[in-house]
Amino acid sequence: METILYVETNFAVGIAKGQGPDATTFLDTGHPDIAFVFPGVCFIEAFATLSFDMKQKKKLYEELRRHAREVGRDQTSSEAVQLAANLEQSILRGEKLLRGTEARLRAVLRRISVDAKEVIDVAPGIIQECLGNLYLADPTDNLILCCILWHARRHPDDPKAFFSANHSDFGQPWSVETLKAWGVRYFKDIRGAIGWLGSQSSSGTDPAPPT
Repeated sequence: METILYVETNFAVGIAKGQGPDATTFLDTGHPDIAFVFPGVCFIEAFATLSFDMKQKKKLYEELRRHAREVGRDQTSSEAVQLAANLEQSILRGEKLLRGTEARLRAVLRRISVDAKEVIDVAPGIIQECLGNLYLADPTDNLILCCILWHARRHPDDPKAFFSANHSDFGQPWSVETLKAWGVRYFKDIRGAIGWLGSQSSSGTDPAPPT
């Protein structure tokens, strides 16, 4: 018997953006007693999320540059000169941060591709279930959920937890109950998921309800 932890796109994106310290710790330290599983579609979604974020930020920086040029035309106000300089400095720092985020995301996805116990391929059966069952309104989240359900059915006797900070979607009652029906407990906190899996492997019981 092995304990399985499912993670999704926000696991990788959160680490890349510095928003998931507990997830970073999990990836860095490792848990040999936990097999973490990643839906393959999440690689695509992670890059799409990054691409969208970069486009939005670039639009913002272009607007700030236009504003800096406009402010810089004021040659009589020291405040205008300082504001223009501050805007340019902020843009440079923002672009540097964006490049850093992209580099970190690529590094995280590379780690996941190597360290994950399994990457779930989007098999025809998963697509059919996704098209036939609208568990979640968002199409990509629905596909991710179907990937996890497909995998869970093939591991009926193993303790299984699903960590996602995207509580507004995966934490919906319908999603939580659907996962639970196939032996998967949902957690919005990775420490809770790891703790629960540890209790399962040591006791073989189900002491805690899903969070």
